[in-house]
Amino acid sequence: MEDKKKLRCIIVGCGIVGICTSFYLTEHELYKQGSMEVIIIESNEVASGSSSIPSALITSQWQNENLRVLTEVSVKMHQQLNDRYDGKNNWGFRYVEPWLMNFKKFNENISKLPEHFDCFSEEHLQKCSKLGDKNDFIIINGRKFCSFLFERITERGVKIIYGKVTDVKNNRVHYIPKGCNTSDTIILNADKVCVSAGAWTGYVLPYSGIGCLFAQSLLLDLKDCETKGYVAVCNVNLQNPDFSERSLEVHFIENIKAFVTGSTLFIPLPKENEDIRINSHHLMDLKETFDLLLAEKKKSEVIDCTYAFLPLNRVTGIPSLSISRSGIYFAAGHASWGITQGPATGLWMAELILEGKINSVDIQY
Repeated sequence: MEDKKKLRCIIVGCGIVGICTSFYLTEHELYKQGSMEVIIIESNEVASGSSSIPSALITSQWQNENLRVLTEVSVKMHQQLNDRYDGKNNWGFRYVEPWLMNFKKFNENISKLPEHFDCFSEEHLQKCSKLGDKNDFIIINGRKFCSFLFERITERGVKIIYGKVTDVKNNRVHYIPKGCNTSDTIILNADKVCVSAGAWTGYVLPYSGIGCLFAQSLLLDLKDCETKGYVAVCNVNLQNPDFSERSLEVHFIENIKAFVTGSTLFIPLPKENEDIRINSHHLMDLKETFDLLLAEKKKSEVIDCTYAFLPLNRVTGIPSLSISRSGIYFAAGHASWGITQGPATGLWMAELILEGKINSVDIQY
């Protein structure tokens, strides 16, 4: 007797959203029954771009009200995945204390730092307040999280193809295998296609409205500092008319290291990932601003820098979890919250693809 044809689902992009979508597709009964195959097409490498961040903040706080359910569900799913797979040892899952710190140069300090916080100087500290409960703020290593889930889905039989997708029409995916020329384009037929190519989603589906912001970060080695287990949002007023106020998000992580991010930049998105170039002036400003906050005799040294284009919905400013008129699914536009919202996005997209609607929560998204 002839075998029944499997439902073929192609995922474009192997970042946090593509991996989570594939993960929850393979959790579905259809996949477990052997009735479906899942193929990922990735142009660069697993968990590249904004999914490769070494320290990502996971929280349901500070969110647009329109994203409250998506974020709250996703944070709970992060906690469940931590319990299920030992996230502490596999991707650095940690609860952290969140603090807001306002510094104003040339002003005397009028506030105190948290206990055991020996990295920054209290000089010029104008405000220091806790931003929430420790149980509501988590940091993880984004790349390790994605890589771990990718290993699980490949163990379950998900296939990955390395190549650049050039077009998606009528559930036909056109791609150029990595290392080949345009003339070597291959067309794959699918029953379902989901484009989750991050900032590059707009190149694959121009009608999606996905644009981008450019973000850079520094991983610093802190000399003679014991501070860890904190996230600090620092506003730094230099009181110099030639320099605007700076805002930094600083993660104090294990092994006496700090992960520092600052403002995003508007830079055109290159068509090829390998054409991304760092903005050295922006990184220098990030390092110098951080060093202004250090206590006397404390030093920081650059271990690494990270840079990525963050996908942004130019129309609504919130993520798109949708299906086009021609039946192409797409999920992108999470900006800097992709790691936080990845698990719920993946689950909801798997439900949309296989069941036609989101069934795990009572919501119309």
